[in-house]
Amino acid sequence: MRQRRSNKISFSGIIFGVLLILNGVCFVTRSWAGDVLIIGHQDIPGSNITQKEIKSIFLGEQVKWKNGGDIRFVLFLSRIHDSFLKEYIGITSTQYRNYWKKKVFTGQARSPKSFKSKEKLLDYIAETKGAVGYIPSDGSPDDSIGGSNSRIKIITVK
Repeated sequence: MRQRRSNKISFSGIIFGVLLILNGVCFVTRSWAGDVLIIGHQDIPGSNITQKEIKSIFLGEQVKWKNGGDIRFVLFLSRIHDSFLKEYIGITSTQYRNYWKKKVFTGQARSPKSFKSKEKLLDYIAETKGAVGYIPSDGSPDDSIGGSNSRIKIITVK
């Protein structure tokens, strides 16, 4: 005789499904909390930039702004760095580091300037014409960014 399979859902199956859903919710929450805010010196032309331009700038391919000024991009070596590279450059931090090692070793470029302190990064961008960088977008914009007297502006990514 054949055995009939039961169409009933087991309690352990329900628990497993709930755990999968909860894991997905936690993952989405973590990635949302890791959003990046692109910032730059007040003299950067315009307040919009494309994702393609960001990639070109941080790969050292685009070295001049539309107004002819030098681009001075800086890295923020913090928890947000990997998110920035993944979201805007499309590579891992190891791939990015190796990319720049090759450019420096072959004499094509200098190593990018980097900061581990948000305050020092903000100071550098405020003081350096053409500077652009990124910080975490933690939902509480820093008063020193984008204010009426600020030397730093938020750049919108199109």
